[in-house]
Amino acid sequence: MKYSAIVLAILSAVLTSTCYANTLNIGIIYDNELGISGDVLMRRFDELRAKMEFYADYPIRNFSLPSPPPLSITVHEFTVGQVCNLIQRNVHVIISLTTCSVAQLIESQTSPHRITHVAIPRPACSKESIESSALSASTTTTTTIWIQPTPEHTSRAIYELSETERAALALLLSEAPTLEVEAVLDLVLQAEMNNEKFVPYFSTQMYSNKNLSSIFYPTSSIHRTIDDLLNRVKNLQQQKISTKFLLTHIFQLQRKPLDLDQLYSIFQNRYIFKNFYWIFATTLSITPNELVRVAMTNQKEQVATGFYRQFPILNEEDCLNLEIGENMRLLMEEIFQCNTYNITERELEAVYMILLSSQTTILMKSLSLDILNTPVIQNCGSDVVQTKPFGQLFYRILISLAEFPKWKDLIFYALETNKEGVSKFYPTGKFGDNENAVLNDRARFVAKQSLLSGLFPNVFRTFQNQTLNVSTVIEAPYVMGGRVTKDLELIGARGLVIDILNEFARRLEFSYRLFLPPDGEYGAKISNTTWSGMIGELLAKRTDIIAAPLTVNDERSGYVYYVGPFMEDTMGILIKVPDQNEELFQMFLPFRYDIWLCLVASVFIAALAITLFSIISPFSAWNLALPGATSDEVSIYHSIWFTVGGMLMQGQELRAIAGSARTVTLLYWLLVLVIQATWQADLTAFLTRNVVQIPVSSLDDLANSGYTVAARENSGLKKIFERGIGNPVYSKIYEKITKNGVDITSLDQSVEFVRNSTSNVFLGNRITLLHYPYDVTDTLDVVEVKDIVIPLSFAVRLDEEYAGLMLNFMSTLRERGVIDHLLEKWDVEKSKIVANTASYNAVTLRNISGAFIVLSVFIVVSLIVLVIEKLWYKSSLNKASLNPKCKEKDKEEEGHPGIWQRFTHPSADLPKPKLDLSRNPTLKQLRYAGHRRASAAYDATVITVDHHHTESADVD
Repeated sequence: MKYSAIVLAILSAVLTSTCYANTLNIGIIYDNELGISGDVLMRRFDELRAKMEFYADYPIRNFSLPSPPPLSITVHEFTVGQVCNLIQRNVHVIISLTTCSVAQLIESQTSPHRITHVAIPRPACSKESIESSALSASTTTTTTIWIQPTPEHTSRAIYELSETERAALALLLSEAPTLEVEAVLDLVLQAEMNNEKFVPYFSTQMYSNKNLSSIFYPTSSIHRTIDDLLNRVKNLQQQKISTKFLLTHIFQLQRKPLDLDQLYSIFQNRYIFKNFYWIFATTLSITPNELVRVAMTNQKEQVATGFYRQFPILNEEDCLNLEIGENMRLLMEEIFQCNTYNITERELEAVYMILLSSQTTILMKSLSLDILNTPVIQNCGSDVVQTKPFGQLFYRILISLAEFPKWKDLIFYALETNKEGVSKFYPTGKFGDNENAVLNDRARFVAKQSLLSGLFPNVFRTFQNQTLNVSTVIEAPYVMGGRVTKDLELIGARGLVIDILNEFARRLEFSYRLFLPPDGEYGAKISNTTWSGMIGELLAKRTDIIAAPLTVNDERSGYVYYVGPFMEDTMGILIKVPDQNEELFQMFLPFRYDIWLCLVASVFIAALAITLFSIISPFSAWNLALPGATSDEVSIYHSIWFTVGGMLMQGQELRAIAGSARTVTLLYWLLVLVIQATWQADLTAFLTRNVVQIPVSSLDDLANSGYTVAARENSGLKKIFERGIGNPVYSKIYEKITKNGVDITSLDQSVEFVRNSTSNVFLGNRITLLHYPYDVTDTLDVVEVKDIVIPLSFAVRLDEEYAGLMLNFMSTLRERGVIDHLLEKWDVEKSKIVANTASYNAVTLRNISGAFIVLSVFIVVSLIVLVIEKLWYKSSLNKASLNPKCKEKDKEEEGHPGIWQRFTHPSADLPKPKLDLSRNPTLKQLRYAGHRRASAAYDATVITVDHHHTESADVD
């Protein structure tokens, strides 16, 4: 009996040894950062072991190859001696699901013995640490296979996603300082230094699962929970502490396993998924199916969330991707039917490496290299290192079968919910280690529909042929015509806004009905929750969209979401233009006073130049003593008379002889020719054209004028002046508006208000004022104030999912020139009111009455000069009669009849003129070139006839 027991024990040991030797032994080591217990992990592998043993050789199965070996999988939590225990138990492959530091410690123990180690760490190890770990091993050759996205790769994917999404600001949430956060900030700095066109910016925030208090300040928290942080962000945005709150994307970086309770609380927060995209940047510690269940807690919302994943197969569609290795696709199809939602990524990678390890043993056994029957290592940890036979070859074949280059990229999976409410994660983008993001066909289709990046399918795309109620107002050129029913529905309208709305309806697949607001207003705040006009209809959910030229301002932006602006208008001042062209001296207005002064000065300057050149030049008639030369050539008085005659285009007998004087004369005549032509042309245009002269051209003019100013009640333009109290000009204008006591609620009232008096003006949108149907007799005009730019926009409710898509589509319409085309179609930029454009009229007596007045003035001046001449003449006669040398009686009065006699007896003979043109040897003393000489000239001397005969007799 005793011997039989011993025999049975020996046989049992031999059978166990034989069975153990023919088994592929896999050891799995985990630590407390895995997120699940060893029992759960062991149960998951036990459930898959039978399939793995049967399908391990499926991709390479044929009758010439050995059968797959049985699998022995042991799961142990990491301890200091656990690695050596597994090595001494003849483990062929060790898979570690631990942190980076533990994986590096395991590598230091497995590499000396040539035991293949598959490290799937979390958090990931950097490239530098992996390289340094391999060099620090006792041998220079490692047998560790690292399956992980490096922090540098993850940070690159975070940056590229933000850049693709055009996320101006993203938040990096982490439990502790991580390599990924540092690498992302380095990429931002590098992009700024390279002056890239778009640079996404990131803010970092630490958090914890529980509020941790400081030991020095117990009442203050070191790190807040995610819920506290998000509530704080929500309060900041709602209180509008920051006028540019641009946070859109939140990246959660996990070092520890995800807390499902925390995730449920996050995904139940409706505010988060209305305002943010939530991305899990590091490897998930939960299954994708668990994440779907968490996301579906808020079934009414299209949750925009996603995660990065290195293993490229999650859905059935992934197995159709031919870029993935055939070996992987076949194995995943047979074992998981290409659906890996119920297993974590790290566990799935471990399963895949176990399958490849089985294939490696088959291939080696076909080469008569049986690694399963190699001696067991007994001295693990001793100074004498015993290596695993064929261990290095096993390692190299395993790497070759894994085809890591085909799944080295990070795949971005985003949640998509179909019409039936079923949610799944689908791949939308691929992020390489040193490459830009690459979108797949699904993402490109989503991008085309949503006008976004396409990375997140759970965004609004179309209305799916719904009928929407649209609120609008009749105002040219935006909405015109049509018929209004008793329910205030507008049918058959046309205009700029209608054309833009039709573009939206075509692109977003909806039909619409137009409704007018009951009070006809755009919208004014009545109380904290009540608005009038179109905004009130929108907030009461009686309409879905405001399609009208709604003015953008801060007060409205807190209640509606602006879709636009689709164009920018400026402020217009509607004013009644006073009658024009009523001045008496309009004929002189073409030239300003300074030009007239220059013309007068040119007369004297030219005369002086001609005189001086005639005196100085040796070739003047006077200096050459030519026959017929007179002193008028060198007389400033006659030169002035000459230039005045030239200016008035009158002929002159006196001509300059010297070349220099003639040059001055020629240039002067050229000046006269140009001035005459310019003045005649301007005078003709000025007198025949009805030029509209506006007394107000700016806000400063209006503020300092005596006009009565009015604006539409509760309009956005009035709000601009109401809130510009710090501006003195705005304050004056707003004071004028409030003091006039005029309540204007429609455009018709505003036009009638301005028509009533030239002292009334109305402030409104320039384009609307230009397109008002004025009467032909109206003398109204619109003055543009370019200082005030008024953006005009559509609007929807703040919490609508289609708001972002409509805004992007409006931007697309502007970028593609559709809006510009429609502006030209409806002649939006109308230059003037038709009734007030400049017109051409015949010249009237009043237009040239100034010329007759000037002529009358000169006649009066001439009479005064005549009187002075008469008085001077009589005074000269009196002086001559007192001269003792003049004793003879002056018979001049007898010889020359008076003016009355010339008119009463026009046929009477007149005495011959007493102008002696004979040679008079009067010596003229002139100084020229330092010499004195005499020159003779003809003097025009008036003498009596008797005196002339006496002189002749004396000569004889």
